[in-house]
Amino acid sequence: MWLRDLGVYSYVNVSDVEGIHVAAALDPEVKSKRIYAIAKHVTWNNHLAIMRKIFQEKKFLDDLKDLGILSGRVEDEDLGLKLLKKWGPLDDWVPLEVGI
Repeated sequence: MWLRDLGVYSYVNVSDVEGIHVAAALDPEVKSKRIYAIAKHVTWNNHLAIMRKIFQEKKFLDDLKDLGILSGRVEDEDLGLKLLKKWGPLDDWVPLEVGI
């Protein structure tokens, strides 16, 4: 099944990406820096759980097994969130539930 092949991946909402772009353009401390936008590491099981909650009358796939874990971090992974907090109206990433 192709969903299993995706394994674990990084999620971020498009509005957070937009906010980071604007903040990076405005912030004088951000110059020639790579900014990562990683709200959460997720699998399709996260999506399935949200869909089951929203559409309780529907039947979805059972959770997929052995999707793995993603335990690594990238250098200065928190810079994107720091910029959102400094320049934007939110204190955290937009959750996956809102994106769905």
